[in-house]
Amino acid sequence: MKKGKIALITICALSGLLLTILLISTIVKKPVSKSSVSSDITLQMPEATVTSAEVEPATSKNIADKVENSTSENVVSSNTASENNVSEDTVSNNTVSDNASTSNEPETSSSPYSSNPNSPVNNYKAGDVLSSAPSNPDDYFVISSISDETFNYINGRSYQENPYISRDDLRYIKLIHYNFNHQVQVGELIVNKSVADKTVSIFKQLYSAEYEIEKMYLPDRYWTGDGNETDTASCDDNNTSAFFYRVVDGSSKLSKHARGLAIDINPQQNPYVDYRSGQPECIHDNALAYIDRTTGLAHVITEDDLCYKLFTQNGYKWGGAWKNIKDYQHFEVK
Repeated sequence: MKKGKIALITICALSGLLLTILLISTIVKKPVSKSSVSSDITLQMPEATVTSAEVEPATSKNIADKVENSTSENVVSSNTASENNVSEDTVSNNTVSDNASTSNEPETSSSPYSSNPNSPVNNYKAGDVLSSAPSNPDDYFVISSISDETFNYINGRSYQENPYISRDDLRYIKLIHYNFNHQVQVGELIVNKSVADKTVSIFKQLYSAEYEIEKMYLPDRYWTGDGNETDTASCDDNNTSAFFYRVVDGSSKLSKHARGLAIDINPQQNPYVDYRSGQPECIHDNALAYIDRTTGLAHVITEDDLCYKLFTQNGYKWGGAWKNIKDYQHFEVK
């Protein structure tokens, strides 16, 4: 009985061992499917995905995005550089232009009367008389900016620091004219740059017609320390002049002369006469003979006079046409 049990246990053990061997054999011989591989890879992807957060996979979309972003950044960088270059060039050009306008005066450089260092008139000073009429008179009419020498001469005299007119707003004119002895004489004026060309054009025509003007100096030659007194002294000497920073006598109003927009021609023969009292009043004793404008005396400006015609044709108003005060010497631009 005891031997039978042992045999039975042995058979069961062997049977179990055989079944185990068969099962292992089946598992080892089972084919590995694609899905099982894919499942294994899929299970491992989370680890790969975590890694991709640090290093972005080089997909075609990402590459395209990077190329686009890189191109965009380059374009912005290029545009910024281009804009900066344009801006710097523009500022640089404007600076050069502004500096040039201060020194070279574009409005006169395009003018036929622009300053010429080789002009023969530069060899003379105002008041000099030429030995004969020049064969090239056009070369004796020039416009220039106010030089340091001229500015030092007029500053604190005919030119006063003010908020209305600057040195750069003015131009210096040197020219020739016929004096009362019918000699060719050198003259000078300072006028507003806006009327410089037309002023020279008028005086060229007066010269061509041999129109006589006694003298043309800057009013600073007569400086007394007071603007209106200096103007009186200049007129008493029959001096033709233009710019003078001062007020209208007896008022606080700036004269047109203060802006370089007025000029007085032969003031002795063409005096300032006040008729407001009913009787003509003139403070210049040497001009009393010229109060009557019908005498036919020489150098008297009337509406038939060439000087009147040229100035009014060029937009000037004549003081001789005023109502209660007659300023026969005076022409101004409104």
